[in-house]
Amino acid sequence: MPETYWDQKLPCKFPPLCEPVPLTSLPTLGYLEQGVAVAVIKAMTAAGSLRPKHPFVSITRSALLYVAFYLKAFNPKGTDYTRQKYKKKLASFEENSELIPYLSSAMRGIYKPPGERTIDFDFKLKRFLELGALGASGAL
Repeated sequence: MPETYWDQKLPCKFPPLCEPVPLTSLPTLGYLEQGVAVAVIKAMTAAGSLRPKHPFVSITRSALLYVAFYLKAFNPKGTDYTRQKYKKKLASFEENSELIPYLSSAMRGIYKPPGERTIDFDFKLKRFLELGALGASGAL
């Protein structure tokens, strides 16, 4: 019977305004949840959409390195110098991660002599082999 309640008035009470809680007063887990969660979610989303696989490094370590570089590159409290430095490292890491899919697609089929290959193929193959010779940790 909606006719019974159609002319009801809402109360004029409002809930009391809460004071902002300083992050440092929270327990460790709450501090991390409130202060770092957004940055970590963005970094993990970027890693999930890119799915980086650095040559000669395991998938887990590649993802961890990508998240670390991403967090350093987009840290709002970091200096401009460190942000720019890690943005360059992140870009280099992404370029190196793209070597494996590029080379696997370019090397399908029959052998092509060096004169028939694309210019960037030789450069990227050389870069890939250098990463293997240096050892994966030396290149990072």
